[in-house]
Amino acid sequence: MIPQRAAEVTRLAVETGYGPLFEVEDGVWQLNGRPRHQRPVTESLRAQGRFAPPYADWVQIRRRENRAAVAFPSRIGIGSLGRPDMGRRRARVGGLRPCALLRLDDGPIPRPSPAAMIHSKARRLGRASWIGEDGMHIGIPKERRPEEYRVSLTPAGVEMLVQAGHTVWVESGAGLGAGFTDEDYRHAGAQIVYSGPEVYGRADLVVKVARPTAEEFEWLREGQALMGFLHLAAARRDKIDLLLRRRITAIAYETVQAEDGSLPILAPISTIAGRMAAHVAATLLQNDRGGKGILLGGAPGVPPAEVVILGAGVVGANAARAFAGMGASVYVLDKDIRRLQRLEELCGRQVVTMISHPYNLRKVVRFADVLIGAVLVPGARAPILVTREMVRTMKPRALIMDISIDQGGCVETSRPTTHRDPTFVEEGVIHYSVPNMTGVLGRTATHALTNALWPFLEEIARWGLEGALARDPALARGVNTREGQVVHPELARVLEAEAALRR
Repeated sequence: MIPQRAAEVTRLAVETGYGPLFEVEDGVWQLNGRPRHQRPVTESLRAQGRFAPPYADWVQIRRRENRAAVAFPSRIGIGSLGRPDMGRRRARVGGLRPCALLRLDDGPIPRPSPAAMIHSKARRLGRASWIGEDGMHIGIPKERRPEEYRVSLTPAGVEMLVQAGHTVWVESGAGLGAGFTDEDYRHAGAQIVYSGPEVYGRADLVVKVARPTAEEFEWLREGQALMGFLHLAAARRDKIDLLLRRRITAIAYETVQAEDGSLPILAPISTIAGRMAAHVAATLLQNDRGGKGILLGGAPGVPPAEVVILGAGVVGANAARAFAGMGASVYVLDKDIRRLQRLEELCGRQVVTMISHPYNLRKVVRFADVLIGAVLVPGARAPILVTREMVRTMKPRALIMDISIDQGGCVETSRPTTHRDPTFVEEGVIHYSVPNMTGVLGRTATHALTNALWPFLEEIARWGLEGALARDPALARGVNTREGQVVHPELARVLEAEAALRR
């Protein structure tokens, strides 16, 4: 019951873009004609066979002095009871998504138009603090790319965010590939939702692993924030255009960069990929997988396999250690002599290091049984180091593993493949180029990603996006698009080069 001070106020309909959700009639709050004080809106609409909006969950009417507030989770409209000077007004809230706006006057009341989308960092509700404190709403969608078993946050990471006062929406089944059930997330304090549009519709910040699919891009709302391994330099231009058109703040894990040049979120996934490379190569060299039947470590009287690694970064260094540990002859090329020195200090004389230039590249590819592409320029497309002519000089049925394929690939003959069909033969050489290589190590990769991502996610949740970007230069370097503009310099150069070629 809500006492009405204005006698002429007989009916109030509040609606969102999905139509009316409730009415106030003769001072009694009613949901679809039924007097109730509180009821799950979603269940009521579904019971009537009507489409339930993704953000409709609970509705409450609260009263304090001469104010009434209609509160969805983080969607609040505040109006005056019986004060004609107030009219319709927008809620003083931080946060968020669609909110219902009340119009309470002394005369007949027209139905208000759908509320605008409101986006700002979570903060205390100012004079409306009697409603409580509203934290940031963070969405964890299920990954939809083929053979992708990772999830962006473990239940432990969710629990820390919830304890800090934030709301985490997890799509049902998101963690199954990594061994986490919906009940695990529910116990951690997450809210479980049952569709992709719902989790995108509820979230201020969408936290993913891989770049969204074409379908997921359509679910993004104007002004939202998105985090993930986005690899926009290798993405289709229409996806980047959508991010700009909808003014999405896109933060790419692979471009979050510390002052020393290290990539703190990408590094643990690169470590896993490097160590995984040796296991994958050993399998693909078997005869039953199309290989030459070579054992990496050889046997007494039989030489080991010759492994060439392009790049001495995190992937390359970990791959070198893994291959050397399996007994292979390992050659690592990089243009940075300091990286090669660090690698030699780490691996000793087990690994041969060489400066990367065209002469050395042509030399090593001829004898390689396994060629690993592990080249990265943060934010930019990977440079082509191995041309088709070089591939033609390789041994028949040698193996190329282009781990740089998520940034376009460093071998001219590479093209993206999947875990279901991981290889193809080009110029007589086997190619393996799966962009989400570590996606099939869901448990290990998810824990590693959470460990690396948590400090940055906590900063965003604590200070808001604007505050976190101002406080942390490493996170600020990870922003690729913002306010309708491409802000990462490498990505901007890639797009400018593509535009010049089209002209």
